[in-house]
Amino acid sequence: MSVTGSGLGRLVAERFARLGCKLVLWDISKEAADRTADELRQLDADVHSYTCDVANSDSVYRVANKALALCNLLQCFLFCEFILTMLYL
Repeated sequence: MSVTGSGLGRLVAERFARLGCKLVLWDISKEAADRTADELRQLDADVHSYTCDVANSDSVYRVANKALALCNLLQCFLFCEFILTMLYL
């Protein structure tokens, strides 16, 4: 999952944890990802958290390879990120 430190991503991660899914959490903020992972571990979830800048393809590939090494097969990838760009003229 991507962007799991707050908002929709965090809520969806919690739901998947309650369903017994193994979770690999990504967030640009290490503290936010780790905080969410710690909270989900209290639900007995199998959780791993990583720092990832989804706007940087190298970062995405690096973390995706770590996720694949942990899970061998990704059954679902959920992307809960809104990247807003404002252009000032």
